[in-house]
Amino acid sequence: MKNLMYIILSFVIFLGCSKDDNDSNKLVGKWQLVELCLSDGSSGGDLMDCGQIEDGYTVKFFENDEFIFEGVNNNNCTTGTYTSNSTKLFLQFENNVCSDDEGLFIYLYSFVGNDLKLTPSSENPICDEACFEIFKEIPVEE
Repeated sequence: MKNLMYIILSFVIFLGCSKDDNDSNKLVGKWQLVELCLSDGSSGGDLMDCGQIEDGYTVKFFENDEFIFEGVNNNNCTTGTYTSNSTKLFLQFENNVCSDDEGLFIYLYSFVGNDLKLTPSSENPICDEACFEIFKEIPVEE
């Protein structure tokens, strides 16, 4: 009987524990571009030339689903709202001239260690061939 109680208790504890699968909460914060990787044009874009970026632009993701790019001069394409699912990040810029799709940019995103990797989606390619950017989280100045 005692073993049965331990099994039931273990099962209840196991069910009570859940992994946080929502990476969108990880996006909240300030991220700085530290590396840019571009296809070298061979092998279908599998080989990448990567370079470190000093003083790269930043993007802040806020809890209210807004974002702002800083340190980039992009035709007033710096602010908007974002949504995400487990693999895609949707950036809806306030200025609709920011893309061919009424201001919407779609990125594939993932976390490599603590770094954020953004890859432009094939739905709105930014690069002629494969590319991605790596961002490091930095402290938010208050």
